[in-house]
Amino acid sequence: MTKERTSNQALIGIAHPRLYRGGSECALMWTIEALLDTHRIHLITTGDVNLDALNRLYGTSVPTDAVTILRAPLPAFLARANTAAALRGHWHQRFCRRIADRYDVLFSAYNPCDFGRSAIQRIADFSWAPDVRASVDPEATGSRGFHQTNFLNRLYLGLCKTVSPPSGRDLFADDLLVANSEWTASVLKERYGARNVRVIYPPVPGDFPDVPWEERAPDFVCLGRLSREKRIETIIDILKRVRALGHTSRLHVIGGSDGSSYARSVEEMARKEGDWIQWHGELQGHAKRQLLAQCRYGLHACPFEGFGIAVAEMVRAGCIPFVPATGGAGEIVGHDDALCWQSSDEAAAKIDQMLRTEPKRADTRRALKKQGALFSTLSYQEGIRTIVSALQTRFLSTK
Repeated sequence: MTKERTSNQALIGIAHPRLYRGGSECALMWTIEALLDTHRIHLITTGDVNLDALNRLYGTSVPTDAVTILRAPLPAFLARANTAAALRGHWHQRFCRRIADRYDVLFSAYNPCDFGRSAIQRIADFSWAPDVRASVDPEATGSRGFHQTNFLNRLYLGLCKTVSPPSGRDLFADDLLVANSEWTASVLKERYGARNVRVIYPPVPGDFPDVPWEERAPDFVCLGRLSREKRIETIIDILKRVRALGHTSRLHVIGGSDGSSYARSVEEMARKEGDWIQWHGELQGHAKRQLLAQCRYGLHACPFEGFGIAVAEMVRAGCIPFVPATGGAGEIVGHDDALCWQSSDEAAAKIDQMLRTEPKRADTRRALKKQGALFSTLSYQEGIRTIVSALQTRFLSTK
């Protein structure tokens, strides 16, 4: 139960440019719930906000009257658009900067926002930095808008900056940055000279069914939209190699398709492989957790994700996931060498070894159970409260 909010509570502005369904929205809702008892909260965004729907989706209990929604004004063409995220983000940033002095604490819930004064910046990916994306993940460059580095995209991003030019502050030197993994933190330090970075792992909500190992199918599950950076074709190739070694494991694919040429090519590839690949579409909530808990293993192939919510969900569900050795996913599995791979050949070999070695499976499951506790909603909220309190104290002392 939320305590009665009073006018003498600190006022926090939490910024998110637009709410869809994803990891940043999940973290946003658990951030709001963590701060309800100690702060008055303004959510600064664009577009509509349905707190009841977000509560149902992410398992939070944020009262609809607990948050004041402030919508940044947008040009009519942009308000109706489902694209132009960078342009929308700069209009949102301009509005945030205009009202920044109202708040005791400012918190960007989705990547850097130049408020013009001290703030907390939660960094979950590098969609805002095409040069970083292109350098760490060159194969995915051009697959989606934020990966592109061509002339037209540079021109577009330059136009965005005219809407909200840099304030002159060095966010990476002066602000408190919250990274979603040690890997993300290392990139921020190496590329931008970030000085004050804290790592708070994202929350993975939901109660996963406790299905005994012997009752689970020896199958694999993968989670994620059918887009190029997720490397679904690599997952299929690895499992095809594993099956060629004598195993009968099937693959369950959970994720929505946007109808792109890549999605169509992956779907065609799967059809040619036969019925050992099963498509489940975009499952949510209990249905997704139930399917995860029915499988023994997981497979992830996105090599340069800041974290990898999908992998954390697999761990929380009791699966043994195999992940790329690069990016933040390795942290989720404790950098266990038996679970981290750098090529399809290596992945197939390590999976084969795990499937044939019962003692190793038992040891791995025990270790992963401990890892899963790192990604609880409680751990996330405790971390958020600590950093908000620290920044609030620092800001008020300088007033």
